[in-house]
Amino acid sequence: LDQWSFSSNEGDFIHITMVRTSGELNPEIRLISPTGKVVRHVWTWGESAELVVNDAPESGTYRIIVGDAHINNTGNYLLRLAQAPQNFVVRPGDDGGPLTNGANHPGTITLGDLDQWSFNANAGSFIHLTIVSTSGELNPEIRLISPSGAVLRHSWTWEDSTQLVLQNAPESGTYRVIAGDAHIDSTGGYLLTITW
Repeated sequence: LDQWSFSSNEGDFIHITMVRTSGELNPEIRLISPTGKVVRHVWTWGESAELVVNDAPESGTYRIIVGDAHINNTGNYLLRLAQAPQNFVVRPGDDGGPLTNGANHPGTITLGDLDQWSFNANAGSFIHLTIVSTSGELNPEIRLISPSGAVLRHSWTWEDSTQLVLQNAPESGTYRVIAGDAHIDSTGGYLLTITW
């Protein structure tokens, strides 16, 4: 049982992915609150698992416990975390960062990848996002997160593209867009476009 930890605030959005990279591992994830309660538990007999919490129950240090759903299988894995409205860092070689109004932003989703992008918008703004697969087997998925960490819209597809529309932004501030693959274990290039 591998254990990982991170800090989060009450009400935060938390998104964790776990993808097998070798062996026969069947990913299993438990998210434990700062007071020791199981917030969410997911497992699979496949290659990947995803755990999403839209509203963290309390502030403090959370624990992630990962292992094999069958207990007797082994293998290597990749674990990814995205949370909002916490600040995020784009790792060298990864995609994400500030979005430009009306521009196309290319990126690549690797195994279990969660690319994070941000932009500033005013309350009442109209926001329109599109994501189109440009290579590989990617099934585009996007989430729009408010400046306070609330999930405003979530869109995904088993096709090559999806869009997300928000007619009336609820508050002014920095919004987050999280891009990934709807199946978690497919990869490929994409083009993300936003107007607001």
